[in-house]
Amino acid sequence: MSRLRDAALFVLLGLVWGGGFPATEVGLTAVSPLALAALRYYVGGGLLVLALAALRGRDVLPTGPGDGAAVVAGGVLLMGGNAVLFLGQQLVTGGVASILFALIPVLTAAGGSLFLDDGVPDAVELAGVALGVGGVALVASPGSPGATPRGAGLVVVAVVAVAAGNVAVERAAPASDGVVVAGWAMLLGAPLVHASARLAGERLTVVAGATPAALGALLFLGVVASALAYTVYFGLIRRVGAFRVSLVSYVVPVVATVVGVVALAEPVGPSAPAGFLLVLGGFALVERESIRDLL
Repeated sequence: MSRLRDAALFVLLGLVWGGGFPATEVGLTAVSPLALAALRYYVGGGLLVLALAALRGRDVLPTGPGDGAAVVAGGVLLMGGNAVLFLGQQLVTGGVASILFALIPVLTAAGGSLFLDDGVPDAVELAGVALGVGGVALVASPGSPGATPRGAGLVVVAVVAVAAGNVAVERAAPASDGVVVAGWAMLLGAPLVHASARLAGERLTVVAGATPAALGALLFLGVVASALAYTVYFGLIRRVGAFRVSLVSYVVPVVATVVGVVALAEPVGPSAPAGFLLVLGGFALVERESIRDLL
């Protein structure tokens, strides 16, 4: 039952974060990139900590060095990395960003073999990772392959930061659950990103005349894609490990493409269906034992 629950949560995470990419596009019409990242973390972290205080009273604070290390890793590396991604998305196509972000499982596996007891992925798992990268490349193949070196560099920095954050959170082995770690990690990351926004000349304000769709996107990013999603994310890292959770990087671009087509009428390339199948096949190879147990 626990494996089935974790599988369902993994799918939920992919759906929510996949929907977050189109929501970010809409939200950026009302708020600048770093300010948008800070705002979503203020909202998400604030909601979680307030909910914890109401439900648990004094049990709202992280306890022990493991919790503290996980909060710092999450706040600095994961939240900071995603803020840098917002900047990079301004300068590269969505396809290029998705392809680069699909390298997260590869880097997470490398970090896990060096700093955790994960060992080196076997040949079948490596083949599955390669299929996933290829599938994402097909799904996200842009109509215009333009990308500035600075934009690609920012996305690579984000990829390295998120992969390092995955490994660091698992290595920290927090004693508290995902709600505590997620809430405080966001509240740590939010002011750091906010300060970066101020240095970049951005203001934490919503533009006048913002559309209802833009305001709805901001609400979705703060409540669903941050408060809910990061609670699931940190909980899964604790239970199934950083490498398996990082595979959500293959699901997210697929969901983002589908949502973009349906909700925003974005065009999709003819290679997308083949890419979907490759992503599915790669995931099946990596998770073959878990799938066999479920069946």
